[in-house]
Amino acid sequence: NMKECEYIKRTTQRRGQKVLVDYIRRYVPEFRELAKQIISGSLGSVFSATLYYGRGLYRDGCHGIDLARMLFGEFKGGQIMGDPINEIQGDPSYALDLEFEKCSRFLMLPTSAKAYSVFELQIWTELGTVTLTENGRTMRRRPVEEESPQD
Repeated sequence: NMKECEYIKRTTQRRGQKVLVDYIRRYVPEFRELAKQIISGSLGSVFSATLYYGRGLYRDGCHGIDLARMLFGEFKGGQIMGDPINEIQGDPSYALDLEFEKCSRFLMLPTSAKAYSVFELQIWTELGTVTLTENGRTMRRRPVEEESPQD
């Protein structure tokens, strides 16, 4: 709710307080290590990444954008793709095509909040894929497989 956000902003500024948002994935050691590897280039170039999220852009989607900033550097631009899913009053879920410093194609695809509670990310790099499942609790890495010669 933007009115509530503005109220919190005005109140904390007046009191000289800081507001922290619960972006806990920033403090997960495995995610911090993954960010270092992506930013340093040790995983090669990032071709693309896709995040599936539910429960609205403000509730879940903002966590995806924050995680993308941590993993891929600063936001460079983007666009909304199509109409939102409006299952949560005041918190629509948009399909987004975003660009970051180290990832020129970051797709955020919404799911039905009525059917799914999901936060899953797949990153495609030159050297393999990284997949976060179970709402970001499980990370799986798969290296690029060499093509076998045809007989």
